[in-house]
Parts: sequence; C-alpha cells; structure tokens
Amino acid sequence: MLTARTSLRRVFSLFRSLSSTKASTISNISRTCPTQWTVIRTITSTRPLPKTVPLTFILSNGTEKKVDAKVGNSLMEVGIENDVGIVAACEGTLCCSTCHLIVDDKDFDSIPDMLTDEEMDMLDTAVNPTQTSRLSCQIIVSSDLAGMTFTVPSSFSDARLL
Repeated sequence: MLTARTSLRRVFSLFRSLSSTKASTISNISRTCPTQWTVIRTITSTRPLPKTVPLTFILSNGTEKKVDAKVGNSLMEVGIENDVGIVAACEGTLCCSTCHLIVDDKDFDSIPDMLTDEEMDMLDTAVNPTQTSRLSCQIIVSSDLAGMTFTVPSSFSDARLL
C-alpha cells in the first residue's frame, strides 16, 4: 500500500500511474484552499509492478540499442543513462527541443502521456519534426511502453538559442 499527497498539477500523473496496476483505488480528493487540491492516493496491487521495461532506441547512425528502462523515469533520463544521443540541454524543464525523439508509427497512439500545447510549441522548434515526434522529457516510462521503438534524430536545435 502506498499513500501520497500531491497538488492538482500532478493529478493526471496519478491517474496515469493507477492504470498500471491490476487493482487500484483513489481513496480521497479534497480541496485544502481555493487554489490547491490535495489528492491522497492509495494503491493496492495484486501483482508486483515491473521495475523495468524493454525499449529500443534507433540511434542517429541507424544502429539499434535495446535498453531496460526503469519504470517512473522519463524517456529523457533513460536516454541519457544509456547514452543514446539525447542532449537534454534544459534538463527536462520543457524549455528546449534537444530531447526530441521520433516514436515508431505503430506505437505513437499507445503512449499514455498526452501531447500538450506546451510540448507542441517546443516541437515547432525541433529540427525536422514528424507527425510522431515527442519530447522525451514528457514521456514517463510505464509498462504501457514495453517493447516500443524510439528514433533519435540525427540533428537537434536548442529553442533557448532561437
């Protein structure tokens, strides 16, 4: 059993993580002041959650690199840990496009993390974005990503310098 308190900003992340357990409940949502909500989450699971999931990165030189990604990390963190060529100049603060990845066509709609307006704005500054481009800092590794393939573009630009 796990209990956590968080602000409304993280509510969507909580709901997303709940979907990765077989049996789960949200025990309490309460408003603590006019501008902030507090969520108390209780997760009970009848099976252990996977600690890592297999992912494949296609590097900028065309070679494939299979990695075991830790659940809960961002794809950006996984890419940096496994030296796949992600720069991440802003360190995941959604201020640049240097962690740009191209998601395999068949996998794009299966990613649980929704594309936000802010991410789309940053992708406009990426070099040669595609219909399946995403910023790796905005995708959190979960069991839903198991077996997916991500391509690291051969070049990047830093939106902070534009």
